[in-house]
Amino acid sequence: MSEVVIPVGKGRVRIKKNVSKEAVKGKYVVMRSTARTGPCNDDLCQIIRGVKISLEVPGEDEDELSIFAGEGLFLAIDKSIVNSIDKGRQDITVGLGLTGRPYIKGLNYAD
Repeated sequence: MSEVVIPVGKGRVRIKKNVSKEAVKGKYVVMRSTARTGPCNDDLCQIIRGVKISLEVPGEDEDELSIFAGEGLFLAIDKSIVNSIDKGRQDITVGLGLTGRPYIKGLNYAD
């Protein structure tokens, strides 16, 4: 089992082996959308969107997340990210870096 592939709409999420070892211990791979204002000083600045990824058990915001499962793993994703993956037919990879922090590759966040 080198990686787990979970279909999300018309796209898919590939979860690497190092993440799946942590996630099978009762934790979900959770992806939430983030937003912050840009670096300019006026109110006309664009909002910069991003994704926060973590390994946890979803809490009280579980209603805002869509749950997907595959090969014993659970993936909880914010609905705006699910729409972006589905719309763009994206192939995303989730893994752990050298420091043990999760990372995501291949996501083009579109509204």
